[in-house]
Amino acid sequence: QAQHFEIIGLERLLDNSLESVNEVHTSVDDEAEQETIHHESTKNALEESGEDCTGSLRNAFYFSKTAFDFLTNVASSFFGAHDSTSSSSITADPQYQIVKSADLHSSAEEFSVVELVMQTEKPQLPSENDVKIFDVVVDCSDHHFVKERGHENVKRGWLKKIQQEWTILQNDLPDDIHVRVYEERMDLLRACIVGAAGTPYHDNLFFFDIFFPPDYPHEPPSVHYHSGGLRLNPNLYETGKVCLSLLKTWAGTGNEVWNPEGSTVLQLLLSLQALVLNEKPYFNEAGYDKFVGKADGEKNSITYNENAFLLSCKSMMYILHKPPKHFEKFVKEHFTCRAPHILEACNAYLGGDLIGHARDSTYISDDGCKGCSTGFKIMLGKLLPKLVAAFCEAGIACGQ
Repeated sequence: QAQHFEIIGLERLLDNSLESVNEVHTSVDDEAEQETIHHESTKNALEESGEDCTGSLRNAFYFSKTAFDFLTNVASSFFGAHDSTSSSSITADPQYQIVKSADLHSSAEEFSVVELVMQTEKPQLPSENDVKIFDVVVDCSDHHFVKERGHENVKRGWLKKIQQEWTILQNDLPDDIHVRVYEERMDLLRACIVGAAGTPYHDNLFFFDIFFPPDYPHEPPSVHYHSGGLRLNPNLYETGKVCLSLLKTWAGTGNEVWNPEGSTVLQLLLSLQALVLNEKPYFNEAGYDKFVGKADGEKNSITYNENAFLLSCKSMMYILHKPPKHFEKFVKEHFTCRAPHILEACNAYLGGDLIGHARDSTYISDDGCKGCSTGFKIMLGKLLPKLVAAFCEAGIACGQ
């Protein structure tokens, strides 16, 4: 369905309609001539609609076909209406029925076009600026695996599997994971995961470049994390290496390891979101899971979360300065929307709230801790002005 700015010939229609309206006004010298024109336009409207409206002539106010089409297009322009602009489809749709005199003021001639348009129901449509969750793009020049070879001589089974992956992603991606695939390189993919609430990564964006090897799915894909040189998670290295059992870069058993028959890229992305970028990443470190629930382990986890949030804020500044290709618009819109919440959380942490639990004074950690450390508050106090400056430099109003 075409948006209003895609309607071809709208300017010509507007010009023709305005000329018609001007001709009517200049030709009316007295009430007798105006009455004649009114009856002629009524006759034309009846001929166009092809319906028997004789019984309601005394109660209805009609436009000429040109003016009526003009009104409908104006309505489409203002409110994004997608219905056909033909007179027959308009007559059948109750939203665009001819306005009756009982609903108008005493003088229908005094009713402006805009006032008539305002009487129509305004359909609620998505913003034109909405960014697609899944999209096929061109130009993979900044992809980490762009120099990988093998995609030129892939087998038919490989192509079929990649197409299946695309279909799954297109249909089942959650709102907080965005994916771009490449028209000229089906072996490459780029994904963005939004940090979940309740974690030290909340509201940040995490980008991953993915490569499908020629023997995929018998071997898992290769994944590179856009780290910006920061180590903010035990599983995500400064070099971009991702440690995950599903990728065979971490120990695992059963459903944790890659299965050529059932594992998918969507499963991989959901695992990164839930198992890596989680509420207590400290325990992701090998062997640390045995300290879960113990006082020392929980205390260390809080300290790790404080450092992870500081690094996450630095990561935001890096992403704002250099967003990955094909995600520039999404980065700007995401942080425009979330910047007030991020800064509000920072102020809450400066006030003592625990990381991931801003404005939740009732939350107490497993070791009984209720607030952030003094050292963290000092570091965040120094970092916060830089984060605000990064938002402002990107054209994002943050109110601070």
